[in-house]
Amino acid sequence: MGNTWFAYNPFEFNCDSKKVESTCQQPMDSLTRNNLRNQLQRSLKPESLLTVFYHEIGHCLPISGLVFSREEEVYSLGKLSSDCFSMRQELRINNQVLGDLECRFSSDLSLVQSYLWYEFIEMLTYPLRNALEFQQMKQLALKDTLTGLFNRNKFDIAFQEAVNQSQAQSGSFSLLVFDLDGFKLINDTYGHQAGDLVLNTFAQILQGTSYALEQVFRFGGDEFTILHDGDKDEAQAIVADIQRLVKENSLLEKFQISCSIGHARYQAGDDMDSLFERADLALYRAKKNGKNCLELSPCVYG
Repeated sequence: MGNTWFAYNPFEFNCDSKKVESTCQQPMDSLTRNNLRNQLQRSLKPESLLTVFYHEIGHCLPISGLVFSREEEVYSLGKLSSDCFSMRQELRINNQVLGDLECRFSSDLSLVQSYLWYEFIEMLTYPLRNALEFQQMKQLALKDTLTGLFNRNKFDIAFQEAVNQSQAQSGSFSLLVFDLDGFKLINDTYGHQAGDLVLNTFAQILQGTSYALEQVFRFGGDEFTILHDGDKDEAQAIVADIQRLVKENSLLEKFQISCSIGHARYQAGDDMDSLFERADLALYRAKKNGKNCLELSPCVYG
């Protein structure tokens, strides 16, 4: 079973740089350092930076694999055998913790090799921080700030991906549009704080169902949508599950909240506007027919 060393301040080492370079399979001269720094500035994708780091460190150290973890994100490369020698470092800039980096090596590292490993990490840390912050900003731009569901920006991306997949596989998908019955009365009577609580509760119900969370969106107000890859029967089963959970929820029951749903199936010739128009018309019929129900849009092409 391999040993794991936890990293400490590399600048406590007092190593001669020429001696460090003499331990490398290929010396890490100034040209190599500059080349690595340039490569690490070319991408704002964490996985790309870690790949560059992994390959470049392999020129100097016997690395066999690495894993970087932060919160719920994990990036791994190479072989992560448990019988390898490993070095682990918490990456941080001042008080900002980026995550934990563990590198596995096919043999133990000498003191000067460990110093070299720290030098690689020092060059990685700032570009990786920038990439992680950029990815976080991208995600925030795609999320609804109130409920945490994806927003219209993300829907536009997901819709095009669904169209491309349908065309490639000669398949189809469904759009479900939800509108909360009685929501305006909640805002008018109890205020927006109560309204926000209702919206969050309904969003949690959507998140608690069994379909893929990346296909659930809030457009604003009390309008929610789902892109569903299944057929009409599966869509009806999803709706029945959601309506059951709404009915069983004590808060929504207290405010007498239910939901009306319009359904439209993507067909060749549809674009986003035409699919939404058919789903909205179905939703209008659901509202007109007593609310708290699902209405299906008929096929109009072919």
